[in-house]
Amino acid sequence: MVEFGRHIGLKIRGFFKREGSSPSSPIGSSLLTNKEQESDMNTIKEINSEVKQLRETVGAMTNRINKLVDEIYVLRSEVGKFKSDVATDITTLENMSKGGL
Repeated sequence: MVEFGRHIGLKIRGFFKREGSSPSSPIGSSLLTNKEQESDMNTIKEINSEVKQLRETVGAMTNRINKLVDEIYVLRSEVGKFKSDVATDITTLENMSKGGL
């Protein structure tokens, strides 16, 4: 996932690397050729697509983490009940052995 994000960063830097261009002051459209404008649009579309995929991946990961948190909570509850049941059984067995001797 980090490599994917780095890939997007490199594309963005390449997009703004042209002489006189920076993210805060892009080149005017009159200075770009049609081929450069088309290339820039394709780059922007690719970046937007990759960002959308990353958002979907993060959403899926967040859902999975939430499910795991719920499963851990249930597991802790079940372990607590198991411990309580074992303690009750041991107490019952101790009382039975004291009464039987």
